[in-house]
Parts: sequence; structure tokens; C-alpha cells
Amino acid sequence: MAEQKLMNRRRVSLMIMVFIFQVLSASFHGCFVAAGHVQPPWKKSTIHPTTVNSFGSSVFFSVSGNVYPLGYYSVTVGIGNPPKPFQLDIDTGSDLTWVQCDAPCSGCTLPRDHLYKPVKNNYLACKDPICAALNSPKGNPCKNLNDKCGFQVEYADHGSVLGVMVSDNFPMPLVNGTRSSPLLAFGCGYRLQNRGPHAPPTTAGVLGLGKTELLFGGKPTGVKGFNVIFDTGATYTYLSSNVYQTVVNLIKKDLTGKPLQEVKDNALPICWKGPNPFKSVQDVKKYFNRLALSFGGTNTQLQLPPEAYLIVTERGNVCLGILNGAEAGLGTSNVIGDISLQDKLVIYNNENQRIGWAAADCARKLR
Repeated sequence: MAEQKLMNRRRVSLMIMVFIFQVLSASFHGCFVAAGHVQPPWKKSTIHPTTVNSFGSSVFFSVSGNVYPLGYYSVTVGIGNPPKPFQLDIDTGSDLTWVQCDAPCSGCTLPRDHLYKPVKNNYLACKDPICAALNSPKGNPCKNLNDKCGFQVEYADHGSVLGVMVSDNFPMPLVNGTRSSPLLAFGCGYRLQNRGPHAPPTTAGVLGLGKTELLFGGKPTGVKGFNVIFDTGATYTYLSSNVYQTVVNLIKKDLTGKPLQEVKDNALPICWKGPNPFKSVQDVKKYFNRLALSFGGTNTQLQLPPEAYLIVTERGNVCLGILNGAEAGLGTSNVIGDISLQDKLVIYNNENQRIGWAAADCARKLR
């Protein structure tokens, strides 16, 4: 059922490490909170950050498969207590991990004794925050919040899966010789369809690893899976048209009822004035919410407080320092510019094509 994304398979090893770091995020060391690829504008691969983590708490999975003739890569993970092995198709273009589920199942490709068997306590209710995030930004479709949380995924190859969300233990042997068994949420797929020209993989489900996501006020916006470039040569931050419009709409909606009025200013396209001219961003940031780019999970985020995307002009207006990248000829690329890297301790590892950052009071360090 998994979408055939052969280009993404080249990044399998790194993505497995990303997944493990997300699941087992141990205490942070030093100033790093994340690291990702530094990409020139002409490369289209997605940023894949990792958290700085104690190596002893890492887990390595063996990857099997090939581009041709199989067409996919997979890992085998244990689920439950005692654990039952499930082979999952690695998909960096999907956000949801799911397994074929005996609930009972229609369209499953595995024998019944190889399916995941949920029990009553495994099901997630609609009131669970995970269910709300899964359905964002459309809102929770459940009439009764105590009902089971459902999901449906349609892939580009016309395959689809319908099911419910569950949680269970994922026992994992750690590199340092100990074991961890985190409780994780995943999809229990009980209705599978394959309308594409190719037979579905013989795996038990999909390991969804696509997590580049936009947050506003700490909540998911539904905007996911977009390319990001870190560019200190750009003054402002540029977002692709759909991401840009989402951000603008969210900010304007959030300003409803606040003492700011949209005005024209030659400095930037979108500006507001207050009851009195503003002297600095510190005077106005209380009216604006925090943005964040989440790379793979809540522990790996580039936080953008108001001062990281706003400026105050000579006229005393406050303007949005985020621009439409399509109008600047950037296509679908999203560029994080200097405005959003203020008060960030940034280290570039050019040899390994990675970047790390952490919040820092740069003004205090310079004094």
C-alpha cells in the first residue's frame, strides 16, 4: 500500500536514526537542540534534523530491500508485550506509522496470524490530543469524544488505508546493552485498497518518517512536508506560496480584537500600526504568537518568537519579515533568513552538510 518514493530511499539510514532519536530523546548536551542538512537552493531533498543525544541510548535497525526490483526498503520492529515482529515499509513522505490490523481486516495482504491484534485498552479515543493533531487543521470529526480515533490515508499511487489509532509498547534493545519499551501511538489499518498499477509491498505496514511541520502558537497548522534552506545571506525569511498564505492567515486571525490596524508601509508588504508609534519589536511582540518549524517531533524545533519574524519601521509600524518566496522566484523552497536566526547560536558543519542551533542571548554575550 505504501507510496513508491524511490528518491527518498537514498536517505534511509539517516531517517532511521532520526526516528530513534525522536522516540528515545535523552537529555540534551551542550547548546544543540537539532541538526539538519544545509542545502543550496537547487537541491530538492528535505531537511532531516536530529537531536543531540547520548549515543548509549541509540538504537540501530537493519534495513533490507532495494530500489530495483523490489522497489522499497523496510525495517522490522517489535510491537507489544511480548513483542511481535512487524516488517514496515520506510516512507519519509508519510507522517503516520501504521500496521495491518486484525479488527477484522479487509484487503490485508498478510495471513491473519501475522496481523496486529488490538485489545480494548490499546485504542485511542477522539478526545486524545494525538487525535486532534492527526486531524489538524480540519478539526476533530468525531461526534462523541469517547469514540475511537479514526484515520484515513490516501497515497499518490492511488492506494489507501482506513483504520483507528492505537498505542502499544515498542521494545527496543539499546546500544549500551539496556532495553527501552516506549509507548507509541500508531495506526491500526483494517481496510486496505490498492488501485495502482503495481502490487503493494509485502510488508505489514508503513513506517512514516515525514515530520517537517509548521506550528503556530504551539499547535499544528496542517502544513507539512516542505523543503527548508538555511540562508544567512537572506535578510528575511521566504516561504512558498501555500505556507506563506497559511502563516499570513493565521497571524491576521490571531490579531482580531487587538489594537493593531493594517497599513501600507514601503518597508514590507504587510504592516500594522498601533495606537502610538512603536519604538522596537519589544513594544509589540505581546500581540503576536510564536511560530515554530518542527523537524521530526516536538523536541526538535526551530522556535520563531515574534522578534524572529517582525521588524519595526522608521514610521513606527510593525511589519511581517516573512515574504512570499514564489514572488522572489524561489519556487517551492522555504528560506530561513537572518531575521529568524537572531539570538540563535548556529554552528555549520560544512564537511557533513549539517547545521545545529540553540537559543542564545547574543546581546548579553557581546557585553
